[in-house]
Amino acid sequence: MELKENKIIKSKTEIRNSKTIIFDLLKGRHIYQGANFSELKGNQGFYESVFNLMELELVCHQREFFYLVNDSTNLGKNSTSIALIFFVLMRTLSVVENDPRPNLFRPIGFEESIIRLDNLASNDRAILEENGIISSTELDKKLQMMERLGFISRIQDEKRFVFNPPAHRLIELCESYLVDDEEHTGDEEE
Repeated sequence: MELKENKIIKSKTEIRNSKTIIFDLLKGRHIYQGANFSELKGNQGFYESVFNLMELELVCHQREFFYLVNDSTNLGKNSTSIALIFFVLMRTLSVVENDPRPNLFRPIGFEESIIRLDNLASNDRAILEENGIISSTELDKKLQMMERLGFISRIQDEKRFVFNPPAHRLIELCESYLVDDEEHTGDEEE
């Protein structure tokens, strides 16, 4: 193992929440609001340097949230199931609201019943089942994970959820899958 020179990393302002911020990001959470967001935004260079030492990249999305990647092709071990749930949810909302691009970020959010397995179209249920989501308990665990990572906030007493800014990352992921699929299909047709 090669020893590196000691490096001093300086911050612009006082660092108060570094332990929480670093651990949250390392756990895959997205930071998009509150004191942790303000500290991260105000000391972005400091945190970028810290994560560079761990060979991780701190990303500040244009929609004002932060997350970590260890390389651009790795979205995390749970990203496939989360992306599939999100894709199914987008398709379901498009049908329910009769709009191919429904407003996902409306303040009142959506009723959780919209994503209950028995309310989904059979092809959407099949997509989830292929990925091991065969019961409402498993689906609920994935929704809890989406909440923990910052993609959604659940309003338990109302059985509703709202999308948070990090959901833009899922939108981009779904759009990239569609573009990749169209390019792949286009190659086969030629």
